[in-house]
Amino acid sequence: PKGPVLADASVTLNGCFAIRGIQIREGKNGPFVSMPSRQVKGEYRDVCFPCTKEFKQAFDQTVLEAYAPDIAVTSVDAFDPIEVTEGETVTLPATAHLTMADGGEQDAEIIWDEVPSEPGVYTVRGVAQDASRMPVEAQVTIKAAQTDPEPEPEPEPSDPSYPSDPDKPGDADQPDQPGDADGTKPDQDASKSDSIAATGSAVSSMILAVVAFAIAGVSLTVWRRRS
Repeated sequence: PKGPVLADASVTLNGCFAIRGIQIREGKNGPFVSMPSRQVKGEYRDVCFPCTKEFKQAFDQTVLEAYAPDIAVTSVDAFDPIEVTEGETVTLPATAHLTMADGGEQDAEIIWDEVPSEPGVYTVRGVAQDASRMPVEAQVTIKAAQTDPEPEPEPEPSDPSYPSDPDKPGDADQPDQPGDADGTKPDQDASKSDSIAATGSAVSSMILAVVAFAIAGVSLTVWRRRS
């Protein structure tokens, strides 16, 4: 353990389990509780220790309160939940308001753990930078950023919905052409007239032929009867 020993302590848990060899040492940020330990391969390892963060906090504060009530903390003012959008900076409280075991109050600077950057709800932990070394927590919610919808691609010229070129004259701007009123073109009208004329000529020829044959037949009959 590092730092000079300020006091030795013994703790009895629930009247049925005693721990000896607890020490209160001076650290760079103030007194702290050091559990009984032994040296293994050049390193000190605790022989017994609290297994959860909550119990360690309560254990240490109880020991510190017995040693120096002015540095032991009984409560910490809760922080308001923090909510940001992904990509925004998370600003955590700079200080914590502590109520001490002797009834006094004080503000202590906080050093926080690193804040995640992904969307989610997190409990961010920190430590008060006074002699109490009181752990603190803040709830941080990071919401997913809203992405703008991608713009729809412009339609291709072959698309029927593609707007016509405003600079190109449309059908309404074209001058009227002969024959446009009835939906036909001049060349089409000439071809149609020639076709009608040829058909009429053929029909007339057929009628004349029939009449000629009829007259010839009548004349032949009459001549035979007279002869």
